[in-house]
Amino acid sequence: MSRPAAVAVAALSLAVLAAADPAWAGAPTGTVTAQIAFSGGPAPGLLPGMPGTVTLSRDGRVFAARNLGEGESLRAELPAGAYHARAHSGDALCIDETVRVTAGGASALCLVCQVK
Repeated sequence: MSRPAAVAVAALSLAVLAAADPAWAGAPTGTVTAQIAFSGGPAPGLLPGMPGTVTLSRDGRVFAARNLGEGESLRAELPAGAYHARAHSGDALCIDETVRVTAGGASALCLVCQVK
């Protein structure tokens, strides 16, 4: 997906969220950037980016999700709070993390997936 198309999809998603959830409208937001890193597998143990999916959720509700290719990341503007970050890529074992979004802040995380 091209960058302008991704920005348009993100803006549309935010508009839908604001219309569907009055608590979201006007809530202070921050930015999260997430990517996937792979380790393990054949020597030397660091693999180039493989395709995968990153999901950011809170209280069982998905706030952002994106399929990622090599060198790509998910970037989302979310209401302040704590989110569950999960990556999935084939049979790799990916470690979930918690990311805190602060009003006006920017958070970055790298989800590590161990390849067999």
